[in-house]
Amino acid sequence: VAPDELFPTERVWDFLEWSLLRNWMKDWLRYVHWYWSVANSPDVSLSDFFSASVYEKEWRIRRESSELIRFGLLWKIYDLVAEKGVSLEPAMSSRTPLWISGM
Repeated sequence: VAPDELFPTERVWDFLEWSLLRNWMKDWLRYVHWYWSVANSPDVSLSDFFSASVYEKEWRIRRESSELIRFGLLWKIYDLVAEKGVSLEPAMSSRTPLWISGM
């Protein structure tokens, strides 16, 4: 939360609590609901991760694009699959249990 010296009156602080903190909580609960219902699903697809809700973690304005941060790792995975193909199998050691590789 922002430092107290940024608020000239107590009413300004009350408005912040009513608006900003309330919206943070709504966004956080929306994200947790999405994570519980979609991301933890056993049959989740890659496209489901692109529909994740976004929530702010700081009161300051950030200059970076939230879309780049939100999708950064997913785009790297997407590019890797496009480059290597869908049938890519990761290297596994002989000590890896067979059930992990689907055998």
